Amino acid sequence: LETNTIVSKLSIADFFIKRVRHLEHENETGRLGNHQALAALAAYNVYLITNDEKARKTAEERLALTLSWQNEKEGWIQEYEGADPGYHSCSIDFLAKLRKKRIDKENSDEVELTTALIKAVDFAWYFMHPDGSYGGEYGSRNTYHFYPHGFELMTPVSEKAGQIADSFLEGIANGKRYRNDDDRMTTHYAYDFLQAWEDRIPDRPKPISVSKETPETIWL
Repeated sequence: LETNTIVSKLSIADFFIKRVRHLEHENETGRLGNHQALAALAAYNVYLITNDEKARKTAEERLALTLSWQNEKEGWIQEYEGADPGYHSCSIDFLAKLRKKRIDKENSDEVELTTALIKAVDFAWYFMHPDGSYGGEYGSRNTYHFYPHGFELMTPVSEKAGQIADSFLEGIANGKRYRNDDDRMTTHYAYDFLQAWEDRIPDRPKPISVSKETPETIWL
């Protein structure tokens, strides 16, 4: 039984490494920031499991690509031909998870990634509506997605992140949560909600203001 367990672990590790090797050589044609952020997170997770340096290098490359697609002034990360608040919350989630793992593993302050994430949160703040709903049919992909875990992870360094997370919880109580009819996305919501609960920060920021000072332009 012990031998079989060792073989099983080696087989799983090999499976993960093969998937990362695929990421080394293959990429999609469109610019979908959340996909690149997820690839970076996945590759880094494989590095943590296997200590495979090539996986770490792939994670760094995909992270650099993701951040290169971030609008320097407004903070959004490209989804096809513009910004999509819904998928933007996915990018924040994946990058915030990656930030935490890198800090825990490498004991670094992650200044560049933290700065990029704060900009991303600042952008998302404009699309958390007063009633607790988020996003909608005004982005490049017309989505209502909202992943809360990344905002909880960013709460210690961004007051707006905590405000967004709390406003979302209020919206749930009022029936404003987006109901996803895509079966493939259901598991993503399940684990992300649980992670948000597990990493919830006890000290909450001030309530989000209904009146928001908007920037000069926001390109969607």
